Amino acid sequence: MLDTNVVVSAFLSPAGAPAQVVSAWERQAVELVVSEVLLQEYQRVLLYERVAIRHQMAPEDVAEIIE
Repeated sequence: MLDTNVVVSAFLSPAGAPAQVVSAWERQAVELVVSEVLLQEYQRVLLYERVAIRHQMAPEDVAEIIE
C-alpha cells in the first residue's frame, strides 16, 4: 500500500524515490494491495488544482495511470 503523499510526490518529482516505486507499480514489477477507495483518493488528490498545475497531466492520463 502506498500513502497518497508518495503517489503525489512521484507525479511531482519524476526523478525521486517515490517515482521509482510508482514506476515499478506501473510496470507491474511489484504488486500493490490497494482498495478502490484508496485509488479514488489518489486520483482525487492528483486532480486538485494546486497539484495538477505542477504535474500538468490531463485528467484522463491521471486516471489511466491510477487504474
